[in-house]
Parts: sequence; C-alpha cells; structure tokens
Amino acid sequence: MLSHTHPSAPRFKFLSWIFLLYFFSPRLLVRHHGGSLSRTLLTGKEGEKTTAVEIHRHWTRHSYPRSDCSRGSRWLHLVKQEEEVLGKHVSYGRRLQERSEIAPILLWHIIYPDGSLLPNCGNSLENVIRDIQLLSQLTKRLRLYGADCNQTALVLEAIKRTNVDMEVFLGNYVLPDDITAYERQRDVIKDAIQTYGTDHIAGITVGNEFMLNYLTKNQVKDPDSAVADEGAPILIANIKDTRDMLATMSLPKNIPVGNSDAGSYFNKQVLGAIDYGMANVHAWFANTTAEGASDWVLKFFDSTNVQPASQLPNHPKMYIAETGWPTKSSDAGNANNGGSDASITSLQTFLDTFICTANARGVPYFYFECFDEKWKDLKYGGVEGWWGLFDADRTLKDIKIPNCGAL
Repeated sequence: MLSHTHPSAPRFKFLSWIFLLYFFSPRLLVRHHGGSLSRTLLTGKEGEKTTAVEIHRHWTRHSYPRSDCSRGSRWLHLVKQEEEVLGKHVSYGRRLQERSEIAPILLWHIIYPDGSLLPNCGNSLENVIRDIQLLSQLTKRLRLYGADCNQTALVLEAIKRTNVDMEVFLGNYVLPDDITAYERQRDVIKDAIQTYGTDHIAGITVGNEFMLNYLTKNQVKDPDSAVADEGAPILIANIKDTRDMLATMSLPKNIPVGNSDAGSYFNKQVLGAIDYGMANVHAWFANTTAEGASDWVLKFFDSTNVQPASQLPNHPKMYIAETGWPTKSSDAGNANNGGSDASITSLQTFLDTFICTANARGVPYFYFECFDEKWKDLKYGGVEGWWGLFDADRTLKDIKIPNCGAL
C-alpha cells in the first residue's frame, strides 16, 4: 500500500516510483494561441489551468511539423512516432527547456504511476515517456520504490529516448518473508545497469518501510528493540549483497546504496550500513494544522533523522522521502485530520510555508506527490488517492507554486 504514514501510524506500501522534489521555483511553460504566448503551468494566472496534454499538443505541433496531432486531441502515440521524432535525435524535453523563457528549475518530484504493481503490471513505455516529458520540466531527479513490472528499464529507456537531464534512484522493494522478491529485483536492476550504464543512476534504495512493516507484523514500535534487531540483519544482508553486486560490475563510478523507511522507524544497525536514508515525514498524520505543518516536518526530520544519523561513523545523508498535503477525501470521516481540512486551500498553505523554507535551509525532500492516483482511492479510500499537485489527468490543481528562485 502506498501510504503517507505518520511515523507512529504504521501502514503498508507497494512498489511504485517517485520523483523527488528538491527545490521549487517557477518555470514558464506556454501554449501558443492566436499568435500569442499565453498560459503558465506553475505560476499561471488565477482561474487558468494548464494540462500536460495542452503542453504536449502545443510543442509537438510547433516543434515537430510532421506530427499529426491536432488541436483537441489527446497525447500523441509517441512510441509509434519515435522513428520520426525521437529517432532523429530530437529531444522533446530539451526543446521545452530551450524554448522556455525562465531558467531551469531544480525539482525533486513524486509520482506513483499506474501499472507498476504485481501481478497485473500494465504500464507502458508510452506512458512513461509522457510523464518523463512533463516532469523533466520540473525535476532532474527521480526515485523508484521497486523494480518489478519493468519499472527500471522503462524509466531509463524513456530518459534515453527523450534525452532529458535526469538521474534516478533505483529501488528494490524488500519483503521480510520472501527473499525471491529481493533477488528478482536485484537481477533486473543489474541488467538495467549493464544495458543503460550509470550516467543517469544516482543510487539504489534497498527496502522501503521494511522495518515499519516488520515491526508492525510483530506488534512492536521501537526500531531499536530486540525484535527490531532480529529483523535488521535481513535487510542489511540485502544491502550488502547489492554492494557486492555493484563491486563485481567494474562500474565507472560509485553508486550509493540506501534505504527508505517511516520517519521514526529507522534502526541504528540499518543506518550504519547505508550511504543514505530516506524518511517519510507527514504532518497530516501527526494531526497538525496546515499552518503548522512546515515547522513540524522540519523539526521532526532534524531531531528524529538528521541528528541521529550524524552521530554514526558512516554519516548517512538523510532525505525527507515523502511530505505533502491531501486536497480531498473520498469520505467525510477522513476529510479533516483534527487540525485542518484536506483541501486545495490547505495544500496551498503548506506549499507557501514549506517549500521556500526547506530550500533556504538546504533540506532535501521528496514532495508527495505529483499526480493524484485513482487506484489508491479505489483500494484504500479516504485521502489516499488525493495528494497530487496535478489531477490524475495531468491537470494542475488550482494552486500556485511558490517562486523561490532558480538554483
């Protein structure tokens, strides 16, 4: 389950991939209409919304004369046209960047695409290319939770074909009672590295909320308890195995190996075995107000994750793995967390108070998330499917992204 778990509220996650939002600052994306440039994506005029479809439609019309994409149509069947477009070394993402009127931004964004969960899978290169083209205007960094359903190869292939400037934290979703899950994903990660090289690989994250799930199953909350110290070696063995795999590949650069977990569920043994840690820190599940959420997130992360990690000999770099605010709930009972509503207004408040503050302090964070996810709403209800900056159809919600300046 993809949950947005307050550290004291255990929940489960499945495989998926996310874009890490590091710095927010505006970037102008425009649509040509009547001979004039109009409509922004991120800092647009009040009342206007721009969809990824409109952006894609505009740039494919004006950048690729041979495209048959007509006004009012949906996404081009880009994969079918790759011989005509991408095959000629035309970079969709680069063209967007070159024609933008504002300097590039550095965003680390989050997305959980449909079709990346076993056993059904169902994602496609076309869909991944579509999102990479859009998100390349917002981020240079992407993170995957797992490697099933061909996630790793699809993302790296999409980056290759679009030629965007992006790096990826690959992921291996480890299950406490199924070593084959780790081994299966390890092998496809190795194949992907051999196929695509290391230029676009920023790290490999082994395990996501492993300790949270392990302790929840055993009805324990203390990540450094005796029970936790029994589970930690399972994860550490996989981390070591990943390091050993990389060592045998004679790669041109060192690839860091890390782990992700709920903010208050990091085990010291695990922290001592990794290069980086990624902590989920959600103010919504701490029952804070939207106005107080930013302060809570930053204080919790520093005291619970950054400071303990800094005292270890290996000094693992810590990231906020998930933070954000939902915009609605599918049922009235979950529409308020006891402090504020799940709403567009509350999301805007969180963006206004968190983004520039975190950027100014140099706090690396995964913004949760890019798009709403219908499958999560259908499966879990409540606020689970409604954390996106964009609707599921890739329409920006009625929000304005704070302008913190391009970095």
